[in-house]
Amino acid sequence: MALERVRTRLLVVALGVALAAVYVPMALFRLVDADEGIYLLNAKLVLDGQLPYHDFFYPQMPLLPYVYGLWMKLFGVSWYSGRLLSALLAVALGLLLYAHVARLTGSRPLGILAASLFASSTLSLAWLSAAKTFSLATFLLFASYAVVFSRRHRWKYFVSGLLLGLAIDTRLYLVVVIPLMLVHLVRTETADRRLHVARFTVGLVIALLPNEFFLLMDPDVYLFNVLGVHGIRSPFGLVGLASQKLELLADLLGVNPTYGGWSLQFTLLLLLNAAALVATLRSRELPPLAAGIALAVMVVSLVPTPTYAQYFSIAVPFLIVNAIFGCARLRDDLSSPAGRGLRRYARALFAAFLVAYLLPAPFEAYRYTVDGDKVPGVYTHRNAPNWAIPMIRQVSRAIDEAAPAPSGETLSWWPGYLLESNGSVLAKLENPYALWYSSNLSPLQIMKYKFISFAELEWHIGNHTAPVAVVGNWMFDSKPFYRDLLVRSGYVLTRGVGETEIYVWRSR
Repeated sequence: MALERVRTRLLVVALGVALAAVYVPMALFRLVDADEGIYLLNAKLVLDGQLPYHDFFYPQMPLLPYVYGLWMKLFGVSWYSGRLLSALLAVALGLLLYAHVARLTGSRPLGILAASLFASSTLSLAWLSAAKTFSLATFLLFASYAVVFSRRHRWKYFVSGLLLGLAIDTRLYLVVVIPLMLVHLVRTETADRRLHVARFTVGLVIALLPNEFFLLMDPDVYLFNVLGVHGIRSPFGLVGLASQKLELLADLLGVNPTYGGWSLQFTLLLLLNAAALVATLRSRELPPLAAGIALAVMVVSLVPTPTYAQYFSIAVPFLIVNAIFGCARLRDDLSSPAGRGLRRYARALFAAFLVAYLLPAPFEAYRYTVDGDKVPGVYTHRNAPNWAIPMIRQVSRAIDEAAPAPSGETLSWWPGYLLESNGSVLAKLENPYALWYSSNLSPLQIMKYKFISFAELEWHIGNHTAPVAVVGNWMFDSKPFYRDLLVRSGYVLTRGVGETEIYVWRSR
C-alpha cells in the first residue's frame, strides 16, 4: 500500500511537470491580449489601495484584481508574474482533471488521457495562459464541481458552494451553474439532504458576501459596472445580434472559419459529447453533472453581445470529462463477448481521433506566440511584435526615461504600457472601454461611472494634464488624429519603440 501511494505521488508530480512544460512557456511567450493590460493594471491599482467600480471603471466581478494584486505583491508587479499565476492555475486545473477522471473511472490511463486532452486544447492553451478571468474562473468552477464527488469530505458541499461563489465572483454569468449543483445534490443525496443544501448555500453566500461591500457603497455604480455596461457595449443591447452569434459558432466549429477562432478539438469534443449523451439517454440514465455544466456554460456564453470564442474555454474541462466518461462506457461495452469483434475498429477510430486532436496544438501555439495571424487583438503577423511582452516592457522603460518627473500621469490609450512603468495612468483611462462607451451615456452618467468622454480627453491634451503621451497599441484608425492633436498642442515626439511613439510636453 505504501509503495502504491509513492507511485501515485510520483505520477502526479510527473504529470504536473508535463503540464507546466506546456502552460508555463505558453504563458511566458503568448502574444498579449489587449484586455490583459487592463486586468493587470487594475490589479496594480487595487494593490495601491484603489477600489474597483468606485475609483475606476471595472466591468467584471471583483475577485480577479484582488487575487492577481496579492500575487504581484508577493512576486513582483510584472507581465511575467501575472502570466505565471495564470499558468499555475491551468496546471492545477489539469491535475484536478486527472484526479477526478481517474477516481470516477477507476483508470489512471483515462485520467492521463483527460489531462493530455486538456494540455493540447487550443482554446485552453490560448486563453487559460493569459492574465484574464478565464484561468481563475475555470479552475474555481471545476474545483467546485470535482469536490462534490469526494467520498471522504463531510463538508464537501460547503466547500463546493464556497468555490462556486468565488467563481461567480470572477465571472458573473457562472450563476447558471447554481441550480445544476443543487439538482445534483438533491438527486444523489438521500440522507441529510437538507443539511447538505444548507452547507452548500452557506458556502455560496460567504463567497458572495464581499460584493455587498461594493453594493452598499453605491448600488447603482456597482450594478452598472457588473451588469448594466454590458447592455451598452454594442447598439444591440445585452442580448442581441443573433447573426453575430451564429457566425461565431460557425467559425468555432469550422463550418465557416474566417475569424481565426476555429478549434478542431472543440468540434471533436462536441461530437464525443453528443455520442455520450445519446448513449446515456438510450440507457435511460440522467446526463452526468459535467454534461449539464458544459451545456449551461456554452449557452450562457452566447448571451453577451458581441460573443467571443474565448468564452467557451471555460466549458472545455467539462466537455473532456464527459467525453472520457463516454470512452469508459465504450470500453466496458467492448469488453463483453458481443463487443470483441468491434475492438479493432474502435482502436483505429480512437487512434485517428487522438491524432486529429493533438495535431493542431503546436500550430496554434505558434500562432498565438509568434505569428499573430487572426489572433484576437493582434490580427496580423505584421502587428505581432507590438503585442510581444519584451516590446511592451521596452515601451514601459522608455516612458520612465522620457518622463520629466517620476510617477507623473501618462496618457495612454492602452494601459498595459504602465504596468511596469513608474508613471500612473491618466485618471479615467484605467480602462479605455470607458472612452469607447462614453458616447452611449449622458454627461451625468459619464461623471458618476468614472468614464471619460472624447471631449474631455481632448481637453486633457490641450491643457497638458499628462506630460507624457503614448501613441501605440489599440488605437486603430484614431492614431493620425491624436498624433496631430498632440503635436498641435505642443507635445514633441521624443522616443520610438517599434511602432509605438512617446510624446512629451515641455513648458516653454
